[in-house]
Amino acid sequence: MAAYISVPRDLSRVKTNILMNLTRRHLVCFGAGALVGVPLFFVLKRTGNISLATECG
Repeated sequence: MAAYISVPRDLSRVKTNILMNLTRRHLVCFGAGALVGVPLFFVLKRTGNISLATECG
């Protein structure tokens, strides 16, 4: 049984890389994760449990 994959003829919608071979979506998601993760790390680090801070942040 052969599997067929349709390939679009219009390549204008192909995502272009912006910075360090990352697309816009990659950069937005990485930025959102950093926006949540970095402050969370420092808040949890204040409790004195560095292992918990590294696992969660």
